[in-house]
Amino acid sequence: MISIDSKVDKGNASVRRSYDERRLEREIERYLRRAREIDEEEDSKYRTDKRGDELQEDISDRVERARRIKEEVKKLKEAREKMKEMGSREINLTDNDARMQNDKGKIIAGYRLQVAVDSKEQVIVACDVTNSQEDSAELIPMVEKALENVGVLERFFGFEVERIKTLFDSGYFNFWNFVKLLGDRYVKLDLYIPDQVHRARERGKRVSPFDKDRFLYDEDLDEYICPGERRLRYVGSGRGRRGRRFRVYQSRGCDGCVYFGECTSSVEGRKIKIYEGEDLVKRMREKLCSEEGRRVYSLRSKTIEPVLGNLTHNLGFGGFLLRGLEKVKSEFTLLCIAHNLFKIARYVKELRKGLEGFLSLRDVIALGLSV
Repeated sequence: MISIDSKVDKGNASVRRSYDERRLEREIERYLRRAREIDEEEDSKYRTDKRGDELQEDISDRVERARRIKEEVKKLKEAREKMKEMGSREINLTDNDARMQNDKGKIIAGYRLQVAVDSKEQVIVACDVTNSQEDSAELIPMVEKALENVGVLERFFGFEVERIKTLFDSGYFNFWNFVKLLGDRYVKLDLYIPDQVHRARERGKRVSPFDKDRFLYDEDLDEYICPGERRLRYVGSGRGRRGRRFRVYQSRGCDGCVYFGECTSSVEGRKIKIYEGEDLVKRMREKLCSEEGRRVYSLRSKTIEPVLGNLTHNLGFGGFLLRGLEKVKSEFTLLCIAHNLFKIARYVKELRKGLEGFLSLRDVIALGLSV
C-alpha cells in the first residue's frame, strides 16, 4: 500500500520579490517615474545658470539613488525577458524557479514537496519537488516514480507484487489522468482517489435531492428519470472547456411537476449534462464509500502525515536553503534519504540485528518477509 501526498514549503526567496507580467510592468513604470522625479527635482534645485560650487552635500545621495533605480529597472526588464523565455506567468527575482504557493490560506514563495510512502514501514518510495501550483499535474509522474522504484525491488529480490493499493488526496484528481491510471499500463494499481465533489460531500456539503446523481438511467431507452418521474430525453451533445465530451438530456416541460421551482424554474424543462466517464467516477465514489473503502482510505492520513511531520519538525526542515528547482530537488532528496536511513536503522534494531550481523539489505528484507 502506497500513499501519495504533497506539502508546500518555503523557498529561499520572499513573496515580495515575486512578480507576474502586470506587476512587473507596474514596477518598471514606478521606478522610471521616480527617476524622472529625481531629474526634475535636480534640474529645479541646481539650474544650469549656477556656477557649481552651490551644490548641496546631498547630491551624492541623489546620484546613488538614481544608480540604484537604474539597476532595479535593469533587473526587472531582464526578469521580464526571462519569464517570457521560460513560458511562465510569474517569476521571483531571488529564486527564478520559486512560485507563489497557497499554504493553507497563506501565500509564500516556494515549492511543492511530493512524497509516496509505504503504509507498512513509512518508508519514502518516491519523492520530488515541483514549482507547480496544484497537484493534479503530478499524479502520473509520482505514480511512475513509485512504480519504477518498487519495480527495481521486485526484480532485485525476486518476489512478485500482486496489487498495490495506491491512495491519493483529492487534489491529485484530474479526469484524464484518472482514466490513464485505469489503463493496462497500471493494471497492478488498486486505486483510491476521490474527486473534488466526493471530497466536498464527505466534508458535509449538502447534496441536493435534485442533483443529477439522483436521476435514474433507463439504459434501454437512453433516458433519465427525475425524482418527479419525468423523463429526460437525449437532445444533443458538446465538449467542455478541457475537451471532455458530454451528452445533454432534457424533459419536455416541468411546469406541472410538484417539484417545479425546486428542481428547476425553467418552463422548457430540467436539463442535465452527462460527461463521458461519469460512470467511472461514480464507481470510484461507491468504492470509497464502501466499508472496505473507508477502512483503506483512512490509512492515507495515518501514513503520510507522520512522514511529513518527521521531515518538517523532527529533522528540522523549515524551508529550502538552496535556490533553483534542480538544487532544491537534490536538497529534498537528501532529506528523504535521511528519513529512510532512520527507518532502516529502527527496522534493524527491532530485528535485533546489530551492525556486525547486518551483512546486506537483502538479508534484512528476507528476514523481514519471513517474520
